[in-house]
Amino acid sequence: TRVASSSMATTTATTRDASVGRAGAAVVRRRSAGDGEHGVPESERQIERFWRLWTGSANCRALVTASARGAWPTFEYVIHRFVFHAKRRRERRWAIWNQLHYLFHGCHHKHPQELLRLVFPLTVSVPVGYAAARACSAVFASGYAEFAAAGFQFGYLTYDMTHYAVHGNLFGLGDHALKRRRVKHLRHHYDDHTSGFGVTSSALDAVCGTLPRTH
Repeated sequence: TRVASSSMATTTATTRDASVGRAGAAVVRRRSAGDGEHGVPESERQIERFWRLWTGSANCRALVTASARGAWPTFEYVIHRFVFHAKRRRERRWAIWNQLHYLFHGCHHKHPQELLRLVFPLTVSVPVGYAAARACSAVFASGYAEFAAAGFQFGYLTYDMTHYAVHGNLFGLGDHALKRRRVKHLRHHYDDHTSGFGVTSSALDAVCGTLPRTH
């Protein structure tokens, strides 16, 4: 009887230990899947990796600058000139496009000082940001795509803040560059809407011959 009891106790302990082992293994698997190596959350590991690349690589910093000052202004100019100022179609099949065109940009030209219409709504900015991130991932190697996307997003934020400032006349005493940008942009609204498509930069206006006329 004592032998049988001892055997049953041993079997029970073994079964309990096996159950604990399986549960522990499951916890380890869950932590490995969700938290990355060594129990560090994956999000923190990505931030650390991003920071190390940023502080240690001049190429990454140059990529952010090139994307913010090159890729975004190019996108801004092309969309503003060829999409937002595309010729209005009068055929009935273009009715939906005409409505969308008015909602995205036509209403801004009709009410240029309406402050609630000066930045992109999330229904536009989120899909554009996602598409830009995917495009950067397709073009650049891992570790560089994030910086290209970050530069593009920084360019977009610069655009939104500049556009809001020039329409709202939100300047300090020394903001001469923004004041000049305000003059150029308001000429686009009140003088000639076929010129002055650049908001954050006039470089492509100069190249493409669409600089606003001076008086």
